[in-house]
Amino acid sequence: MISKNSTLADFKLKVAELLNLPNDQFLLKRNGVNRELKDSKRTLLQLGLNSGALIKVELGTPHNEGVFDLKVLVANLVSEPDNVLF
Repeated sequence: MISKNSTLADFKLKVAELLNLPNDQFLLKRNGVNRELKDSKRTLLQLGLNSGALIKVELGTPHNEGVFDLKVLVANLVSEPDNVLF
């Protein structure tokens, strides 16, 4: 049973069990926020995860605490006449 006082680690183990996935083969993210939930010692309540919260399970290797993804996009802006849309 998972309660609001369960840790993120406990929650992740339960998700792994329910989905029949190894614990180290998926990430947990808040739905709508592209940031991995990593602080495994904090409770669900401390993380602001209440009843009804949507959590995204994403296949992949979890990052260690303090490690983040950085995506860099380069845009090449070209000056075009005002009547050109694309």
